[in-house]
Amino acid sequence: MTDIASPAIVYMLITKINNAISVEIFALKLYMNQATSACIFAITHLEKAMPDGALESPTPSLRFKASDIRDHLKKHHPNCPNRHVRAIVNRVAGRYWVDASIGTAVGIVMDGYIRHQLTDYDALLAKSVKREDARAKVKSIVDYTLKSWSCDAIKLNKTER
Repeated sequence: MTDIASPAIVYMLITKINNAISVEIFALKLYMNQATSACIFAITHLEKAMPDGALESPTPSLRFKASDIRDHLKKHHPNCPNRHVRAIVNRVAGRYWVDASIGTAVGIVMDGYIRHQLTDYDALLAKSVKREDARAKVKSIVDYTLKSWSCDAIKLNKTER
């Protein structure tokens, strides 16, 4: 003969299980609320203990205006072709710069632009040439291009005549 539990016993067991689960859920919610409260308390008191401005970025970043970048390029790199000027201006203006002058920002972008757009640097990397070796192979082209675009190139051309 098999023991079949009566519906009353099954109901009582389900109720006990539900109650146990409810107690566990309540305990977890209470624990989470206490942990959240403790975190909020700690953050509030840490913020009060910190000196003014401690949570602010120590080095503000900024974007340069396209017109200022164009003016810089016109003054310092007058031989840079217009199609390259546009690309360089967009790249410099599209980035936030931390602790960089406009000259530094333009120099960084021009160096990378020339390396990637006007040399076979990316093809060398694609052929598994090490980054340092690929940079060394195209360095003379990058340096020559930068010099030919600079205002020094005008002075050189005038003195060579």
